[in-house]
Amino acid sequence: MMIKVLLITSLIVSSFAHATPPGYELFENNREGVSRYVDNDDLEDFIAENSIDETAFIEEFNGKKAIYRPPRACAWDLVFHYKHMIGEELFNADSKQSFMLLRKLNLIDDIVLKFVVEADKARRNMPEARFINRTMSLEEDQEEKVERAFERWKTAVGVENPCRSKAYYDLHKAIKRSAQDLSESKVQKIMNLWRKEGKINDQEYMEIISFNKADVGEWKFTLSDYLNKKRYVQRNTPVGFLGTSNWVTEKRKKIKESLRQRLYANFSETQIDLMANIVKDLALRLQVTHAEVNLFIDEEVIDTIPLAPMEIYRMTIRLLRKEMLELNNTNLFQGARFTYQDVVTAAYEVGHINSAEIDEIQRLEELWNPKRTIWQKLRFWISTTVQVGAILTPPPWNFLGVLAMIVIDTYTTEGEDTFGHEYSLF
Repeated sequence: MMIKVLLITSLIVSSFAHATPPGYELFENNREGVSRYVDNDDLEDFIAENSIDETAFIEEFNGKKAIYRPPRACAWDLVFHYKHMIGEELFNADSKQSFMLLRKLNLIDDIVLKFVVEADKARRNMPEARFINRTMSLEEDQEEKVERAFERWKTAVGVENPCRSKAYYDLHKAIKRSAQDLSESKVQKIMNLWRKEGKINDQEYMEIISFNKADVGEWKFTLSDYLNKKRYVQRNTPVGFLGTSNWVTEKRKKIKESLRQRLYANFSETQIDLMANIVKDLALRLQVTHAEVNLFIDEEVIDTIPLAPMEIYRMTIRLLRKEMLELNNTNLFQGARFTYQDVVTAAYEVGHINSAEIDEIQRLEELWNPKRTIWQKLRFWISTTVQVGAILTPPPWNFLGVLAMIVIDTYTTEGEDTFGHEYSLF
């Protein structure tokens, strides 16, 4: 019943979110620590070359909020909006570094930064889009599907004030569904054929090619998707309560995106809530001071077995793993498998873990090193933890210690997060 209520609530809030234009606070950074995209040396050179006073810049930027209303959730629009907010002279000097400056000052976060940088790349590429001689035709069934997608794109960009980045994103996805083996160069050849046949004009050709080269079609989700999810996920978190953390943005092996980007790209609002509640329930169970097992014959209790503190702790860990596995295997996730890191990131994003706790987890991340044995990891933990008793004494156990121990227990020798195919409490 609780899941059904949660699903209905999510749908209601999401529907409301689509109807409400985002405020500036949705674009701003309230979770991420150091950016994974900003090159400090390049940015400092840009700041020095343009004699930028960061304090004065923030004051002027915030002052313009009263003049320029928040833009709609469209990456293409956001580029031109920030051009006004930044100042045309500074923006024209180096638009990319201008966006990096906004990120450094937390006026945008990494996810927004990636959207505007790639949309701006399409803008900058457009005057330089080249016509080519080669063309390419599709199979008859593929061509019919692609042409239908193209007609939808023509309609989308034909309305007053269209979101061009979203229109191209939809076009690219539709083309990929129709002919999955199409590379960037093949798309360009098809567009060139259509240009020669008069299906598109030169300006439309240059726009499509520019977005294509800027990888806009490769986005896993759109700016609108992100802001709607963020509005819902952070709906109950007090302003300024969590702080910011490097753990959700730092670069990791085998992961091209940050943990926070992966969370928003791969999971819905409801899925994020469900994952976050796993950690919320864990924190509540760790406060348990007494537990017992009742043995029944029919409806009669024939024996009651009290659990020792260590047994309560072990049951709590096993219950957490069991719930992770069961949730991963429900149709609520529709094949979108989550990892332990996704669960912790979701809990932080929703507000069940604050930045101090996240940073403590980051400090203990050496425990997750798959090359170390369990005892090596425990010795490392003991050497870096002031309260050694948090490891060696019975519950109530340190909440962060339990989270770290779960990570040790769930990582394989390859460093992959796994819950297996079957898990039982006993």
